[in-house]
Parts: sequence; structure tokens; C-alpha cells
Amino acid sequence: MENKNDFTQTNETQFTNPTPQPDFQQPNQQPFYQPPVNDKKSVGLNIISFFIPLVGLIIYLVQKDTTPVKAKSAGKSALIGFILGIVLSIVYAVVFASLFGKAMDEIENDPDFSYGDYSDYDLDALYDELYN
Repeated sequence: MENKNDFTQTNETQFTNPTPQPDFQQPNQQPFYQPPVNDKKSVGLNIISFFIPLVGLIIYLVQKDTTPVKAKSAGKSALIGFILGIVLSIVYAVVFASLFGKAMDEIENDPDFSYGDYSDYDLDALYDELYN
């Protein structure tokens, strides 16, 4: 079977282009504009990271590839806040335990302290006075 467009046809469908197109070359393009990355320490993120260390950890993990300086700063603040929180908790527990122990010693050694011994009172007379 003859084709009018100079295409050849075999058992398999195979076409050849009678007139090859010239190679198309892209004109020189400007690279896509990417704004400069603001990678400097952030005071606000550091404060948040210090007081809420979990947020600082999340900020570090999210931004460590894109803005490493900011992420490292937030991570350090979170670590300092976490460690300081643990230290202050231990100090608080020790102070509370010592104050509680001292108060218990004073209560036990005070001869005038009573745990509710009302034997010195005439409860029947007090009842009669209040309700009669």
C-alpha cells in the first residue's frame, strides 16, 4: 500500500519524518528568583525555645536544613531551658523537703502543740452554752 506523504509502512507501524525539523534551542533564560535566606539568630525564637523546650526542638528539627544558624540557636536555647528546668526542679524538691522536715521537727518538739487533745475542755458545758 502506497502512502502519499512518503511515509513507509511495514508489518509494524513505522513512520519516518520526510522533512526533519531543525533542532530547537531554548533562548537563554534567567534563573528563577529565589529570595535570599534570612539565616541569622532570632531573639523571639530563642526566648520561646528557652521557656518551652519542646517547641525549640521542633523548630530545630524543621529548620536545620534550610536555616542552620537559626535552627542551631533555637536548639541550644531549648537545651539550656530543658537543663535549667531540671536543675531548678531538683533544687525546689530539696528546699521543699528540708523545709517540710524542719517544720515536722518543730511540731514534734513543741510541748505546747496538741494534735486535738480536748481533755482540758468541758465539752458538755460548752455544748450547753452554745445550744441552750
